[in-house]
Amino acid sequence: IHHQMGSGYTQNQYAIYNATTGPDGTGVSAPRVIESGAGYRNPTREVKVGTGFMLQALKPGVTLHFENSYRIKTGTVDYTGKPGTEDEIDNGFGRYWLTMNTPSGIEPMLAVVYFEGGNNDFAIEDTESSLSSNDIYTFAGNKKLVIQGKAPFVNTDQIPLGYKAFEDGTHIFSVYQPEGVFENGQSIYLIDKLLNKTVKITDKPYKFMTRAGEFNDRFMIVYRPGNIIGTAADISNVVNFAKVDNQIVITSSIDKIKEVELFDLNSRPVYKKSDINSNEHRINAADFNHQIVIVTVKTETGELVTRKFVNN
Repeated sequence: IHHQMGSGYTQNQYAIYNATTGPDGTGVSAPRVIESGAGYRNPTREVKVGTGFMLQALKPGVTLHFENSYRIKTGTVDYTGKPGTEDEIDNGFGRYWLTMNTPSGIEPMLAVVYFEGGNNDFAIEDTESSLSSNDIYTFAGNKKLVIQGKAPFVNTDQIPLGYKAFEDGTHIFSVYQPEGVFENGQSIYLIDKLLNKTVKITDKPYKFMTRAGEFNDRFMIVYRPGNIIGTAADISNVVNFAKVDNQIVITSSIDKIKEVELFDLNSRPVYKKSDINSNEHRINAADFNHQIVIVTVKTETGELVTRKFVNN
């Protein structure tokens, strides 16, 4: 079921519901605009009167029947789901939604659902992402998913997390409405392979810098802090500063340098160079003799590094 949210079509405009994902199905809200003040509207299997929707049939030639006997009296205005029962939790039920706040205030959402009868491979309970300009998704094989159904929960599971960013800047991952095992003490951790760190995003949203583009190898979702694979120190970018031959030399070990700015101690800009696209950048140190300057380096991945540099 899809629910249109606006008519600008700058990104995915629809809420999505998969009736086979979990004991009561699972829906994700259309990307919301933060400044509008609107909340999330996750669809359920009940459709409000007057709401238009589209269906994806499992096979061609299917006839759909709609009858008055299907009507119910319960309210459906808020589009909210319901947490798992104790029996479902005992059977490995767990569900959570993950959102990504963007610099423009657009906030896409995905859902991960563990349940009895779920499948860790790509299957009917998985819904592929439409790959909007701002998007987040998990993976089943090479399929990018906005709703992912999985077998009953085990804390050794790992889920690759990808995203698309329409613009450079600060983005924020947040967990929304954990249910089942995640509502009963099970934490969710996020591995940032670029920065070689692991954070518990059930405690606090994770803020990170990125450049515009699609990135599928930076993040991994895990469920215990020691369950860290592929985060060896050699994948972490290192930015170094040195004075060589009367030049301030800035080097980046892996990612290319995109932009460098220098500020004096009163925060006034004294130098700026953009579109560098190199692993090394040199600045004439004579222009800043006997000064202490603040150097800010932005790499192609959006990483920001700031250092105080004493130019003796």
